[in-house]
Amino acid sequence: MLEETRIRGSLIFTKPVTAITEADLKDWLIDWDRSLKTKANYHGLIYGVFGYAVVARLKP
Repeated sequence: MLEETRIRGSLIFTKPVTAITEADLKDWLIDWDRSLKTKANYHGLIYGVFGYAVVARLKP
């Protein structure tokens, strides 16, 4: 499954949430070979994860 998240040679989801940047996520979503619906679903999930990280003060 991790091979699916390899974007431009990097496995961004092996990094801690505090190390993932907006550019990482944009590159991943743009380059990921999945349908728009799947990308939209994952975007919603990621939005929730990062929203929680901000509330929990894990990410500024």
